[in-house]
Amino acid sequence: MLFSPAAPVATALTISLTDFIDFAISSGAKRITKVRELMNRGAYGPEKDFYRHLREGLADWHRAGGTLAELRALAQHPNPDKAQIYAAMVQGYAKFIGRRNCVWLPAPRAQWQHRELTVRLNPEFYALLDDQPTLAKLYLRKGERPTRDKTCAVVNLLEEELHAQVEPNTKFGVLDVQRGTFLSRDSRHHDLRALLRAEAETFISLWHDLATKS
Repeated sequence: MLFSPAAPVATALTISLTDFIDFAISSGAKRITKVRELMNRGAYGPEKDFYRHLREGLADWHRAGGTLAELRALAQHPNPDKAQIYAAMVQGYAKFIGRRNCVWLPAPRAQWQHRELTVRLNPEFYALLDDQPTLAKLYLRKGERPTRDKTCAVVNLLEEELHAQVEPNTKFGVLDVQRGTFLSRDSRHHDLRALLRAEAETFISLWHDLATKS
């Protein structure tokens, strides 16, 4: 649960990896808009989570060793808007898995912290793909492609915080679900860590500045 705008400066802030990266790669007034959005979002509720049914369905499908037909059935939803978007996501996911042997593994969890800011790291995909350990954050945004900066920032944090919980040769990435594409980071690493710490400082500062004006 995110804290109210009236929270004192010493209060910890907890946000998702997706929200933090969205903030970090934005600029100008969009940053203020993002922080205000988080302040006003309120407590998490399943009804607010557009892709929850699909994410949970994919994990259940892997754990059960489901068939391709059962995977496609995940697109079915009483909400026609969700059904249409889910269908595009399932098609891309099936393309990614393809004919490879996939052994599902429990995904690790961690938190990245900078001062009072805590970022939850919850990758949704961890499996052996033809014996190659592969961990990914799912990108579930119809019509949007994850930018190189976003991919690098996400992967950098996952590698930094989760490397001790996975196999030494694990491939880290972002899975663009709609397109069935696995994206890895480029050669940037240490510079990105410093940049993300700076972005965390900016987030904290904006949060408290906006809180005092509310």
